Amino acid sequence: MPVHPTLFSCPGYPRQHGSQLLVWLSTLTLLLLAACIPAPASSATTPTALPLVPVAPGVQLRIDGAPELLGSAADRKPQGVFVMVPLRLITEPSGADTSALGPFLLVDGSGAEYAPVRDLWVLKWIGLNRRRLPLLDAAAKPSGFLIQTQSYRWEVKPLGPGRVIDAFLLYDVPPGARRLALRYDNQRLDLPALQPGPTPGA
Repeated sequence: MPVHPTLFSCPGYPRQHGSQLLVWLSTLTLLLLAACIPAPASSATTPTALPLVPVAPGVQLRIDGAPELLGSAADRKPQGVFVMVPLRLITEPSGADTSALGPFLLVDGSGAEYAPVRDLWVLKWIGLNRRRLPLLDAAAKPSGFLIQTQSYRWEVKPLGPGRVIDAFLLYDVPPGARRLALRYDNQRLDLPALQPGPTPGA
């Protein structure tokens, strides 16, 4: 911004006022230049989705995020801690069989095995709070997904083809269990690091 040449030659104009104006103009120029410099690109990366793996005819599954640690669910207390494993299942449009998924065991680094929790009250409560379907695997009779119907009844049903299902499995494990993995048949899916989750309910 040019300064008028006669500004400082006016009779009686204090020289210190001119100096202050030059300092102000220099500061304004630096601020305008700084605003034009683009911000550095963020180094944060989006977490990579875990791969889908086949678990039944026409059914693929993946771990859908970090498992959650729950100190309690509704009015139930675990013997150790609850571990809620979120799942994403995709059924093929050409046909699928979700009636005999699993059985899914949780194993830790020492080789100890844990069967899924079968307490329907706990599973319903977590399902409603997490908006995920509780999965009763092939060790349960009947097996399938615990679904609340339009008449507010809970039924265990398989799901048909062409579906994307947000589900979960629940386990009760010792507080010190580490290096957890989901195992079914001869396959093993290592779980991401556990994270504390808000207790669904009091």
